[in-house]
Amino acid sequence: MLTIARSENKGVVEYYSKTSINANVLFKDIQVDYEYRVYYHNNVFNRSNVGVYINGKLHSKSITVKKADGYELSKDEKEPFFIVNPIKYSSIRLYFSEPSDAFPTYSEQHGTFDQIVPVSKGVYQKIDNKNRTNTYHYEEGVLKRADIDGGLVKFQLISHG
Repeated sequence: MLTIARSENKGVVEYYSKTSINANVLFKDIQVDYEYRVYYHNNVFNRSNVGVYINGKLHSKSITVKKADGYELSKDEKEPFFIVNPIKYSSIRLYFSEPSDAFPTYSEQHGTFDQIVPVSKGVYQKIDNKNRTNTYHYEEGVLKRADIDGGLVKFQLISHG
């Protein structure tokens, strides 16, 4: 199940998503939850907080925060990493609007830049640094289906709206 929300207040846009997946991995039933909170200020990526939970326990956490000369990424309690590349677009926005072209997109979960590749009219692939591919299908600019390779699990999201 996917829950998404977008809110705006005084130039700050908050994007929220929670994806809950029930899967069977190595003959064991698990629940995987991906939860994203991403903030843009005046259309500039400002910060993100991502948690991945397996059976209710935190499995992975990533926090990215804008600094004066780049971004600081804290992942899984490891030493923070500094990102100097500007973040113009991040993965969560793929749920809210069709991309306009091929460009790098920031993965809030992994702290990497993935490539967006147009495949056909309304169809785009996001290819991550581990060569996993997610495919997004849009109709009139609205996401209708996404085929997601989450590493641990693969799943499909279908819009019923």
